[in-house]
Amino acid sequence: QRWIGTQFLDILDNDVFNVIFSVSSCLFFMALRCGPVPALAGIGQIILSVVCSVFAWGLLGYTKVTTMHNFLFFIIMGIGSAACFVLYDAWVQEKLLHSNEADVVVFARAYRRAVPAILLTSCTTMMGFLSAGLSRGERPQAERSC
Repeated sequence: QRWIGTQFLDILDNDVFNVIFSVSSCLFFMALRCGPVPALAGIGQIILSVVCSVFAWGLLGYTKVTTMHNFLFFIIMGIGSAACFVLYDAWVQEKLLHSNEADVVVFARAYRRAVPAILLTSCTTMMGFLSAGLSRGERPQAERSC
């Protein structure tokens, strides 16, 4: 049996250009909107969540990684980027309303304001994946060579 991290990296090697392009474009657009430091922090959070999920997958005893796991990187990147944008927009709005207050207080207000939106979008995404996973619909089958 190969180590689960090796399997994951082998799958990413197949789509390395797509991963690099997606991360770079996501970083670019986040930097345009939020600035370079929040953009790097957001991308770092996304990459760390993927590393943690692969680690948890291995700890749970799963030994096989499939191409579906590669899709999770792009999904997590989309959800994580959206959460960063929501938090940043809440920060900008709170800073405009309370420009004389300390940044820590403004951030606390922005965070309280952003959490319900982030939670709602994350829950709807989770429900979509859960319903797709529990669906009894036709599942794609691998082609067999005869």
